[in-house]
Amino acid sequence: MNVTPPPRDEAAVRANIRVDLRLVADMIEPGCRVLDIGAGDGALLDYLVHFKNIDGRGIEISQPGVSACVSHGLSVIQGNAETDLKDYPDAAFDYVVLSQTLPAMHNIRDILDQMLRISRHAVVSFPNFGYWRVRWRLLWTGRTPESYPVHGTDASRWNFDIDWTAARRSGARLFRPSQVRCP
Repeated sequence: MNVTPPPRDEAAVRANIRVDLRLVADMIEPGCRVLDIGAGDGALLDYLVHFKNIDGRGIEISQPGVSACVSHGLSVIQGNAETDLKDYPDAAFDYVVLSQTLPAMHNIRDILDQMLRISRHAVVSFPNFGYWRVRWRLLWTGRTPESYPVHGTDASRWNFDIDWTAARRSGARLFRPSQVRCP
């Protein structure tokens, strides 16, 4: 017997996702093709698939994260973005989202290059390391707070030295949410 789940309330689902994911969701138009790198539990993909009718895919390194996504009917594979993005064809997506995963990456420039190769738009968000409580924690322990997606990582290896001028020359642009649209 096939049971259809009850309809979900968009406002209730939206209220239960992180604020940064809500902002990312607002940037993405309905009907787009989206790859979520570091999909986690699938909260962003779930919202986009069910309420914005996107064609969504995800890549997640942790097996529990992949299991959570698949249990919600999402198309997410287990993989490492640092090695697996090269396997995606050029311009396969309208958007590639890297939300709060950047500090966990080793080859940031390569990741951004691959994101721009496989999509028309790359959306990157990262934790606010300028917030005083985070800075205090980093100062005293050298580690990020447990509440951060990359909690406990060694801050000494982070490298945010991104040459934005070179990125713009290669076609990257910074957008305000109101400027990003799918065809």
